[in-house]
Amino acid sequence: MSLSLDLIQNEVQNKKLIGRHVTYCFQGCSVSHNLAVCGYNPTENQTTAGISASELLIAWTKMILLEFSIDAEADILTSCTDSDSDVKKALEKVLPTLWEWCISHLSHLALADAFGNSLDPAKSRNVEVRDLLNQCRKVMEKINKSKQLKATFDGLVLNDVGRALKMKNSPAHRWSAIDDVLERLLRLWSHVQNAFNETNSVFPIATDRQVILELRSVIHPIRYLQ
Repeated sequence: MSLSLDLIQNEVQNKKLIGRHVTYCFQGCSVSHNLAVCGYNPTENQTTAGISASELLIAWTKMILLEFSIDAEADILTSCTDSDSDVKKALEKVLPTLWEWCISHLSHLALADAFGNSLDPAKSRNVEVRDLLNQCRKVMEKINKSKQLKATFDGLVLNDVGRALKMKNSPAHRWSAIDDVLERLLRLWSHVQNAFNETNSVFPIATDRQVILELRSVIHPIRYLQ
């Protein structure tokens, strides 16, 4: 059986959560289950009693596993996490398993790095692409916030498609969601461009459609694998 631990930062509530996920083979098939997602909030006594974060993670995880009649030492052989030091140490040292990188995290980081999407703009390795993707987000934001532009755009789409289609945007910390932004932008490119022209607004990415199409051709299949 393989165990995955995932520390999740809830940006809205400013809280940390931890998810436990197991995968195993049954009758020749791979079976996966999300066992639990709960708050990760060690008390002051726990953090000052000489108990490391990795030890706490394993202690709490063992309790969850026991609820499903899973013995951590006897049943867990391999593990999969991102490179966070606490979860990695928990499954490499505290509960010794054969640890592997989480392919979703690894591919996400590799893709974000290649596209220059470091959280710190000064550390971006691809400023040109980073700026272009930010321009795409700003186009979406302008359509959604400008009453005149949105009304013009909605009218063009309604006449052509027969129903309203919202222009999607994505938060910077959920980088792979830019795929949704690019898909909707490319799909409705002519409507967006015409809406900007009819409202005498500057369409900042007017000459970048081919580049955006090529960028999405890289992002989409990798995101699909995630």
